Amino acid sequence: MPPTRKKTTNRPKAPTAFVPPQLSSDAPVEEERETLFVIDGVEYTIPLKVPKSLSLRVMRTARLHGELAASQELMEAVMGEDGFLALMNCPGVTDDQFDAISDHLMKRVMGEAEGKA
Repeated sequence: MPPTRKKTTNRPKAPTAFVPPQLSSDAPVEEERETLFVIDGVEYTIPLKVPKSLSLRVMRTARLHGELAASQELMEAVMGEDGFLALMNCPGVTDDQFDAISDHLMKRVMGEAEGKA
């Protein structure tokens, strides 16, 4: 005699209640910084933690105006005008150096997206 099967019901599970975070536009921004590059002995720094609002702004700029415009906005916002102008006016920066700076900035702003799903 074959075993009898129990009737099961596939009830959908109740969704977990979402609790909206309470945000403040006046929240202090962390000021701890790290050196991004050095030109002629002058260190140029960026914040260790970049506000996620900047990440969103850069994503929007990329969508509206392309990745080149977003990259420039990102660099200016994070490095500040002094750092951006110093790098822009440094004829000795190589492609590899520039790529390393750009890659590090993207990781700071967007987070380590690789490996997150």
